[in-house]
Amino acid sequence: MPISESTPLFSNKNLKYPSPLSLYWRIFHWSNYILGGVSFAVGSYQYFPAVSNYDLGAFLFTLGSVGFALADGTEWWTNNRVGCFYYSDFEDSFERDACTNYASSDTLFGKYQRAENGLNFFFSLIGSIIYVVGSVLFIPQLNSIVTGIQIFIVGSVVIVLSQSWKLWRIVAVKDGSSVYIKWKMLLLDSPGSFVDSFALLGGIFYLIGSVLFLPQYDTSDDATFIAAVWFQVGGLLFFFSGLALGVRFFFTENYPH
Repeated sequence: MPISESTPLFSNKNLKYPSPLSLYWRIFHWSNYILGGVSFAVGSYQYFPAVSNYDLGAFLFTLGSVGFALADGTEWWTNNRVGCFYYSDFEDSFERDACTNYASSDTLFGKYQRAENGLNFFFSLIGSIIYVVGSVLFIPQLNSIVTGIQIFIVGSVVIVLSQSWKLWRIVAVKDGSSVYIKWKMLLLDSPGSFVDSFALLGGIFYLIGSVLFLPQYDTSDDATFIAAVWFQVGGLLFFFSGLALGVRFFFTENYPH
């Protein structure tokens, strides 16, 4: 199939919802995501006291953040913005196939039900964009490392909240007006659940590590080492999230196809 007929990266006139994810799209999305994971893992290593290569660390964090932002942006725009933003081309199929148990689109609650998925994925994109800004400020020549750390803390909070929201939406089963937790729902798409779970844990580790890198806590080489360990584990968790995404895209059919 020619690329022009497969899932495009930034626009889609295909009326079918969800739009099939072509091999080209999956390679592009996964390549950016795994670039983020690898860059964060290697970049984190640069902040150990024995290494202290802050120029390389800042470059890798910036590169990785851009990779994550591109991955999140394409993921949101393709299918996940539907119900939330600029989706008239998909509206008939979306209403028919995805909204059968939703309240009327004329009600505020019905509008929220349709927009929730798009808002969730857009929140992830915002977190990655915040990471880009924080990472750029890690560049030593800008003399704004502390500000970069503070922005990175905000980005980590957003990532933790967005990934928690995704996992909650998987396990929270609604029965009339009641909501209960059904952990077995995670097994319906276990690679996808690992993607979100590793990303959640990575965000938590970067949140704690970023706080520990603040000047009031980073007062010695020992303190720097501990903060760098939190960063390093966070980077590895993001990398594992990327591996799980690769398994999902290339070894299962747990995606629109």
